[in-house]
Amino acid sequence: MDPFIIKDRDHGLKDVSLKGYAKARWDDGELTEETDVNESMSKGLENRKINLFDLLIIIFILFIFLRVVFLQIFKGDYYLGLAEGNRIRVETIKADRGNIYDRNGNVLAVNKPSFVLKITPGDLFRDTAKRQESRDKLLELFPDGDREEIVNLFDKYNPSYRSIVLIRDIDYEKAISLKLKLASWAGLSIEPEAKREYPVGPSVSHLVGYLSKITQSELKNNKNLYDINDLIGRTGVENFYENILRGINGQKEIEVDLLGKEKNLLSVSNPRAGQNIFLTIDADLQKQLFDNLSRMGRPASAVIMDPDDGEILALVSTPSYDNNIFIKGIKKTDLNNLFNNPQKPFIFRAISGEYPSGSIIKPLIAAVALQEKVITEKTTVLSTGGISIGSYFYGDWKNGGHGLTDVSKALAESVNSFFYYIGGGYNNFKGLGIEKLDYYLKLFGFGQKTGVDLNEEADGFVPTPQWKNDSKKQPWFIGDTYNLSIGQGDFLVTPLQVANYLSAIVNGGILYKPQIIEKINNSDTKQNIINLPRVLKKDFVVDDCLDIVKAGMRQAVTGGSAKLLNDVLPAVACKTGTAQVAGNKNSHAWIGCFAPYDKPELVVVVLVENGGEGSVVAAPVARDILNWYFTNQKSRLP
Repeated sequence: MDPFIIKDRDHGLKDVSLKGYAKARWDDGELTEETDVNESMSKGLENRKINLFDLLIIIFILFIFLRVVFLQIFKGDYYLGLAEGNRIRVETIKADRGNIYDRNGNVLAVNKPSFVLKITPGDLFRDTAKRQESRDKLLELFPDGDREEIVNLFDKYNPSYRSIVLIRDIDYEKAISLKLKLASWAGLSIEPEAKREYPVGPSVSHLVGYLSKITQSELKNNKNLYDINDLIGRTGVENFYENILRGINGQKEIEVDLLGKEKNLLSVSNPRAGQNIFLTIDADLQKQLFDNLSRMGRPASAVIMDPDDGEILALVSTPSYDNNIFIKGIKKTDLNNLFNNPQKPFIFRAISGEYPSGSIIKPLIAAVALQEKVITEKTTVLSTGGISIGSYFYGDWKNGGHGLTDVSKALAESVNSFFYYIGGGYNNFKGLGIEKLDYYLKLFGFGQKTGVDLNEEADGFVPTPQWKNDSKKQPWFIGDTYNLSIGQGDFLVTPLQVANYLSAIVNGGILYKPQIIEKINNSDTKQNIINLPRVLKKDFVVDDCLDIVKAGMRQAVTGGSAKLLNDVLPAVACKTGTAQVAGNKNSHAWIGCFAPYDKPELVVVVLVENGGEGSVVAAPVARDILNWYFTNQKSRLP
């Protein structure tokens, strides 16, 4: 393109080429130059890039702003809590558990000073190598600790700042040594904590019970009452009276350093100790009875009760276990060995064992027959060795029978034929019948829990025609009534039920709720809440009938099946029992006694599983414990 002459208003003529110009325009009548096209396009692109970059910056700043708003307003409390959790903690102060005493003030469960090792997972070293180093050193210090739990807590980082008890029952000297060693270990601390101790040991283990760690489900359901480190009652009194014994935990707010160690105490709310419980049990009597039963070498149980108010003086089961083993933490293998022991040491046989009663139920059957006027004191039955119903024969234990038998002789010699007659009837003799037998057995407390303050209690069982029809699809036969009349068949009882019913026979027909708690002592006010006797039933059998029965039980000692106790002073009255069991096993050996005969102070019931004859196996145990009791003048506190 040829040059074009342009007049420059300031400098005269100018040789200008239009090549490369996008356009020219007239300004005030003169041609004015504008931007080069290429330059203009380049600058336009640059401007667009700058605008896009500015937009991205604005979006990013807006995102940061909104994020800050979200964190500050909506999540501020949450992150503030996390930050403060690294510096300020709220920790539980364990309440002292209430003590358990026997009736004479002997300690059965108590708290002793001790120390625990706690771990706070969120305070552990973040560095894996350092955490594992701490883990290995800890395993060296506590080779008997729960290795699996220690490894799990150390090998995986956990941001929780809730302290967990890792090792319990550390003695004072080791605790001091460890406190110095752990001063530079993050997340580990030694803290004081009361240790539960059972000084009497196995003789009261079933009765007192034991503690163990709270489970996650229990903690979830009781999060306002318990802490993750709490131990709770599992069996016995520890379990039944958990709410009274446990107390109320306190709290403290503390400031910690980078290792999670306490620096300053900021505030504290003190715990409130649990209440103390005094049992009706005589620990010396309990121990003596336990030792006597243990010498039998087979599972056994016994109950000693005050018939005047239902207080239990001894409640024993063998074999037993040491409830102290659960405090420090029992190994799974040891626990499995206990559970798999064929003699089942965890079963509280005195209240949980259900057995055929055998002849020990006969005093009740006799009392009911007298009450219902089926017999009188002078009614006699000829025992010839048994009775026959069609092709079935129901025998006496004595070949040839016992001859002419009245109610006293029937009790003294445990004559089955007499009780077949009065229970189910025979020929022209009308017996009680199954309806009245069921009614009175339940009236005396069988087939139901006695209500003793222990959660392990069993109901026992009273069979009925309706039950047999429903469960076995069979009708009720007269033979079933005969079996029930002598304590055989499907009838099942617990030793405590037997002791309670015999107490009602002895005291004139009052059925008490069995008591194991004498009083509860408030650890703060020191005031006592006395547990008064509670009558379940009374006046359902007249005294005259019971006096006849008691005379028959006395005759069992002077010349019958319980002659082994004839030398016990003061005078004793008894009923023995031999309860047959299915299979080729020996019978269960029973005996029930009361003494002194003229003014009963205690009822004693002994059961030896598969022991054989009650008069041979159970009777010596009853004799020895009665002799010990009266020789040592073991009686109730005023």
